[in-house]
Amino acid sequence: MKKIIPLILSAVLFFFFFACHKDHTPIPPKPTLIIQGTAVNCAVQPIDTGYVVVSVDDTSYRFPVGKGAFSASIEREDTATVRVLITLFDLVGGNRSYDDTLYAGTGTHDIGRLVACKPDQWVTIAGLYYGVSFSDVSPPNQVEFSGNDSNTLIYASNLTSGHPEFYLFLPGLKGTGPVIMREFHIYLNSSERYKGYNLACTITSYGSAGGYITGTYSGNVRFDGGDFETNPDIMITGDFQVRR
Repeated sequence: MKKIIPLILSAVLFFFFFACHKDHTPIPPKPTLIIQGTAVNCAVQPIDTGYVVVSVDDTSYRFPVGKGAFSASIEREDTATVRVLITLFDLVGGNRSYDDTLYAGTGTHDIGRLVACKPDQWVTIAGLYYGVSFSDVSPPNQVEFSGNDSNTLIYASNLTSGHPEFYLFLPGLKGTGPVIMREFHIYLNSSERYKGYNLACTITSYGSAGGYITGTYSGNVRFDGGDFETNPDIMITGDFQVRR
């Protein structure tokens, strides 16, 4: 028994020694991306109650806006340059900005002034480009509506670059309620196109001639290249407002 006790004490001291001398090498900080800018409303007045959404690396982050300015600091897993989307929301005016695009990896970037003043016509989509939304509505752009009793086409494009370019094919519209979007096409650039068929669509308002038609849609699209039938489905959602 006298021999066992010293052995137990030795074992305890052995483990205590290594526990106290484990590696305390500090973990290096993660790469950080900082985005700064100013924020104004439709009247070009500083926004004091709002936020920006920054989407990068398949994740969206929300940062407050105060006194017309914001600063978004995001820790990343690497330093690679990626596409970053920044959208401003004005909680008092109920408006949002056009989606601003930045290509960055790390460091501090000033993107200038964002204006939360959504236009009277737009088409938006979420689900492509890291699963975040972007829209065609940053000027100078066009949104067009054409239709008859049988068919409706909503078209939108960027007049400067030509992309993104949207085609929404609907039946003849008579009023509000659910309809089937027969086809949906979007050209992200000259070689990358996605299309889908029979998307769910709901017309949420239907104004008189000269008024507005608004709606939401959702469904699956596929990359229109290679073997379209075997390309994976991508779930998208979006909304639109067009003048009749």
